[in-house]
Amino acid sequence: MATIGSAPRVLRCGAGRLRRLVLSKRVAPADDLLSYLTGCDLTDDEVTFMGIALLVAGHETTANMPSLGVFTLLELPGQLARFLTDPSLAEHAVEKFMRHQTIIHAGPTRAALEDVELAG
Repeated sequence: MATIGSAPRVLRCGAGRLRRLVLSKRVAPADDLLSYLTGCDLTDDEVTFMGIALLVAGHETTANMPSLGVFTLLELPGQLARFLTDPSLAEHAVEKFMRHQTIIHAGPTRAALEDVELAG
């Protein structure tokens, strides 16, 4: 099993801070995800690694979404023209980009294996 000690130095520094937070949540839990995870049957390392995964996933989403959105619009000139002439489309465009583009570069690929009917 992986441990914090076996991680690269830069990851150990961040993991060390997160681990201290995990330990403080074990002593004084609050109404948050890390506190919940410390109440589960998980080791401090497991909760720390889960926290790291959540931080990385959040960073990847935030860092890559703007460039992937621009790329999508450049690939679809008609949609780009609509977007540029009607700024009110921005909120819906962001939601579409989130569903359309793959944000995370690593991890499992997911695909529907069969049709599913939703809401009737």
